[in-house]
Formats: sequence, structure tokens, C-alpha cells
Amino acid sequence: MRIRTLLVVAVLCSAFTFAQNAPAVKAKAVAAKPAIPATSTLKILSEKETKLWDAWATAKSDYVKTTVSEDGINVSFTGAADKKQSIADIESGACKVKSYKFKDFKLSLFSPDMALLTYRVDQDAACGGQQLPPAVYASALYVKRGGKWLNAFHQETPAAN
Repeated sequence: MRIRTLLVVAVLCSAFTFAQNAPAVKAKAVAAKPAIPATSTLKILSEKETKLWDAWATAKSDYVKTTVSEDGINVSFTGAADKKQSIADIESGACKVKSYKFKDFKLSLFSPDMALLTYRVDQDAACGGQQLPPAVYASALYVKRGGKWLNAFHQETPAAN
């Protein structure tokens, strides 16, 4: 039994000595991408969102074509619409927009390439002769693809005044 104990101690000491003398493995440093401050992202995305509303109000879809992702979805009081349908709706001129005012832009940055913008809009507008709610809470999900922020989802909920 005593020989067995000495043998175990000798093996452990050898292993410890080997581990101490083994060359250190150096970890490869990976350079992190510099983070863009959330305030900068909020400014960029709120400006994009404002221009999308401007496109809707003026029935000009050029900005929508370059800012909404190809798989983008818009959900409004009429239901869900893909990018193609959203562009057709804007170009139809069925909406008459007298005014709109943004309030309380907030940003949730889920990753460097995904952000949710939420805000309130007070509006005076009608589509197809139907008056729209005077105020809505809106959310817009943006994804960064190819280094460019694109609107992938937009949704509005009537605000209780």
C-alpha cells in the first residue's frame, strides 16, 4: 500500500512538473469592431423613419425602395403588406396626409446589426376616405445588411388618448 501511495505521488509530481514546463499557448486576440454609440444609431434610424413617413405623405416611393428590406413587412390597420404591396399603396395616392408629428423616439439595440425603434406619431390623415387614428404608437425593426440599415418591419397601434 505504501509503494502504491508513493507511486501515485510520483506520477502527480511528474505531471505537475511537465505542466509547469510546457510552453504557454497564446490566445489569438480578435480585434473587436468599434461600437457605434446607441445615440448615433438612434439619430440615424429616426431620420430614416422620418423620411419613410415623408415618402408616404407625398406618395413618392423612391426612398422606400432603397430603405425597406426586400423581405420587409408593414403592418397597419388594413393588415400586413410586403414591400411590393407597400410601394403600390404609397404610389396609389389613396392616403391624404395633412400633418404628422413624432414624439418619444426610443431605441433598443439588440445587436450591432439589429435595432428596434419605437415612437408615437400624432397625425391627421385619411386613406381611401377613412380617417386614420389621430395618434399611433409605432415600432420599426431595422437590420444592417451590407453595412446599410434597412427597415425590415413596421407596425402601428392606435394610441388611447
